[in-house]
Amino acid sequence: MFTGEGRCFLKCSYAHGTKAIRTHIDSGGEQSTISLAVFEELRAEWSDRLILQAVSLVSLDHLLTPAGEKLADKMKAAGIPVAIASDNCRDPFCGF
Repeated sequence: MFTGEGRCFLKCSYAHGTKAIRTHIDSGGEQSTISLAVFEELRAEWSDRLILQAVSLVSLDHLLTPAGEKLADKMKAAGIPVAIASDNCRDPFCGF
């Protein structure tokens, strides 16, 4: 399910002494199902060599919907924290 390029990254990281990798998972809409499945597959596959950690990235608009609530529950069950991705273009302090 995961590309050979991604697996190559994990192999190279491990070969160079990396012990843990943290990544962000784009989790808006249906992408969360795909991303979570890929991440869980890799985490299981590499569990004896690397600690793989993830943070779920989702917009506040999505998180405040019933689908966002289900997403938060799904990620919690997988042990993945949820981070709110901000749209800095609407931030009045953007660039300061």
